[in-house]
Amino acid sequence: MKGVYALVIFIPDDIDVRIGALGTQRFEASIWVYVGSAFGNGSTSLEHRIRRHFSQEKKIHWHIDLLMEVTGPPTRVIWSESDRKRECEIANKLGQHADFIEGPKGFGSSDCKAKCGTHLFRHNGRNTLMAMEQLFEEIGLEPRSLEDLS
Repeated sequence: MKGVYALVIFIPDDIDVRIGALGTQRFEASIWVYVGSAFGNGSTSLEHRIRRHFSQEKKIHWHIDLLMEVTGPPTRVIWSESDRKRECEIANKLGQHADFIEGPKGFGSSDCKAKCGTHLFRHNGRNTLMAMEQLFEEIGLEPRSLEDLS
């Protein structure tokens, strides 16, 4: 399966985390949303990537792995199948949304061809899941939950 996902991460207290070449970054106590995608097969498929993010035992590859090494796994995920990469579209929508504040510049977007500033956002409103589901629907994606993974 191929598609996009948004990890919902709860950070109960302000923390400082070293994020590779981005250096030490401050993450305020809040709910954070990370947007990613997976378009491979087998170990690089969408379902494998999402399950990997919820696993405690994994090799550190990405910025989000460094953050979740400190915070623990996400609390939720919203995902959708897609035949084309939509993570930048979602990141751009989040950057324009009044209830989301951009995270560290370059976080999760160092290889982004669309030149997104970040793929991590702090939610500054209520009901993060509803906001993310509505955003997915606005761009024509069917939001699904972890329970929907086969």
